[in-house]
Amino acid sequence: MTERDFQLLSNLFDCLDRIFDRESNVIDLYELMYATNLAIHADYGLNLDEYLDEIKGIAISDLSPESQINAALDVTDKLRGGLNDLLPI
Repeated sequence: MTERDFQLLSNLFDCLDRIFDRESNVIDLYELMYATNLAIHADYGLNLDEYLDEIKGIAISDLSPESQINAALDVTDKLRGGLNDLLPI
């Protein structure tokens, strides 16, 4: 993994933490995930495309901010696990 890709994926993992801690909102997650998906050089076993449409739908929904966060956390649970396995502690 390149240092650049490592940083991009680390930033995405940190964003998931901020969502969990209610320090960011779902549109922040979508924007970072979209940009990461464009910038990453390999898939590393992670397919961000499969999450983007769902996260966008949640971000533009009429759900309350708390409900949006909970829905986004449910959708990205597998991604979080994949990032946890991929990135060193």
